Amino acid sequence: MITQKEINRYIKDIKKELLYGTKESRQFLKELKQNVTDYAEENQNADMAEVTEQFGKPEDIAATFFEQYGKEDIKKKVNIRRVVVTAVVAVVMMFAIAMITIIIDSHGETHGYIVETMGKETTSIFRLKTVNQPQNTDALN
Repeated sequence: MITQKEINRYIKDIKKELLYGTKESRQFLKELKQNVTDYAEENQNADMAEVTEQFGKPEDIAATFFEQYGKEDIKKKVNIRRVVVTAVVAVVMMFAIAMITIIIDSHGETHGYIVETMGKETTSIFRLKTVNQPQNTDALN
């Protein structure tokens, strides 16, 4: 008797041969799994060797799939999908970096004060007091 675990393993082996996650391959695998499950229910004394004989080896099934759907068309769809996913990931990462930068900058501005140095004088923007003033007032006159 064929178990569901054995059927899943068989489908997984076929999926590895396909190497693609397209809509067509998912539909193909779904239908194949249903057909194998139906076969196992109808032939309760069958084993996986009989399933392989009935449906084919994983690499043969993949070859049939590519003949049916066209390998180049599937590769093209997969490449377009990769480009779109890569672009989305890049945009999300740039947005995350921008948000982190904004958060870090705003954190620094709200917890402290800015000090500007102009020549010998240092002025605190928030405290508005001048530090390092000349001690001798006679020198200014």
